[in-house]
Amino acid sequence: MLASIKLITIEYTETFALANGIALGGASFGMMVLPPLTEILVETYGWHSAFLLLGALDLHVIVAGAMIRISEHYDEEEISLLNENKHRHSISNTFLKSLDLNVFRTQPMIIFYDVLITLFSIVFSVWTVYLIPNAEIRGISGQDASLLSTVAGFTNFFGRVASGPIVDIGWVDSRDLFVGVSIINTVIFVADPVFDTYTLMCINAAIAGLSMGAGNNLWTVMVKQFVDECGVSSSFVGTLGWATLFSGVGNIISPLIAGKYLKNARYLLELNCVTSPFLMYTL
Repeated sequence: MLASIKLITIEYTETFALANGIALGGASFGMMVLPPLTEILVETYGWHSAFLLLGALDLHVIVAGAMIRISEHYDEEEISLLNENKHRHSISNTFLKSLDLNVFRTQPMIIFYDVLITLFSIVFSVWTVYLIPNAEIRGISGQDASLLSTVAGFTNFFGRVASGPIVDIGWVDSRDLFVGVSIINTVIFVADPVFDTYTLMCINAAIAGLSMGAGNNLWTVMVKQFVDECGVSSSFVGTLGWATLFSGVGNIISPLIAGKYLKNARYLLELNCVTSPFLMYTL
């Protein structure tokens, strides 16, 4: 993820938000396809074989990664310098440098961004885990419930892509737009009990997917905007790396929360979504 986003910052300086949204849109297609596919594989082959097949599918990431090449706009001198630096530094020195711990000393405000990103990751992951079981608890079949994720994935992709031009053109600041989608999330989750039919659940999933998709794109854009405004663009990869780490912490915590408190997951989502705009306005 970090490598691909770094390449996007090089290639798309003027339309980073749009390019980043499109690049991250692959996750949205995963939301559309994988839940129904997994349901079919489990019913047909059982859990063990289903995981083997999904693992084989995941190996295609290696092929996609192998296709990434240095852009043609690098001249031979720049490529030579990159290769020289690669051989000059040891692995340990390169690793320590890439951690970029100085960013917390020089720009302590990034800690608030990292906390915000952790909260958003909890919201997104709990919602993802909660979406299908919530429908099944209400009497929806497993196959139909899994299609809610397909609906959410479609609008999630649209949210990721549509939020890009809005920010790139300058209509709305990325932070203000993030606050807006967080408020939409809050309203949708508070109204969850009202969406008690399958059609209404699809509408709920569509709106939540749209706002979640925009939020997933925007937190990366916010980090880039922050380092650009602070005049430390060279530390973008390190700063984004820490933000991604905090996002991963949220992703680890959230399924445990959703599994233990499934019936109360909606209230946890409300709490985090209300906290996110508050932190954003504080920033």
